[in-house]
Amino acid sequence: MNEYFYIWTLWILWCVVTFLLPKTSHRYYYGFGILVVITTAQINIIFNHIPINIAVIFIWIYSIIGFIYSKQHIKKYLYAIGISYLYASYFLWRLTSPIWEQQLFLLVGLILAFLLLQILAKNTHDRLFLWSIASSGGHLLYRIICSSYNVKMTVSDTDFFVLYSSVILLFIMHHTWISFIQRIEYTVNKFSYNKRRLN
Repeated sequence: MNEYFYIWTLWILWCVVTFLLPKTSHRYYYGFGILVVITTAQINIIFNHIPINIAVIFIWIYSIIGFIYSKQHIKKYLYAIGISYLYASYFLWRLTSPIWEQQLFLLVGLILAFLLLQILAKNTHDRLFLWSIASSGGHLLYRIICSSYNVKMTVSDTDFFVLYSSVILLFIMHHTWISFIQRIEYTVNKFSYNKRRLN
């Protein structure tokens, strides 16, 4: 079920990016990235006896390139490193405290990631870049730690993609809602202004 959820979520995001966004460099960047993630999400490679998902590596490298290209402040890189460690720590804590159900654990992770990124980044593009770098880097770190200590991972690549795509979808929905409210306020203010002029 989770596998189908993130695939459908990524396809919906790709359709929104490709057909609804204006023709800008962001549109092509996001569209290409989403397509590559969809096509490589099921492919793993073995690196130094550690199975690593190609899509996770792609997200990490592709986001770093986008981050560098957008000339972010040095503190954003520190935020990305900090969130990566928080991601890995959160899911390592799951190994030692298997109290919650997996779905509840992912839901709490979704809420925490959304709130933290709302605080640390000002616009949607920065939040997407920051989340992509931090979550993929954190997942790679989590995999390396688990493999190094021969610990069975409780968070699979599928869980990562579900969390990753859910946070992005939540950002898009939040951005769309804010834009919708602003459009309504603008229309109401314009109508009030025109009405006052006529009177």
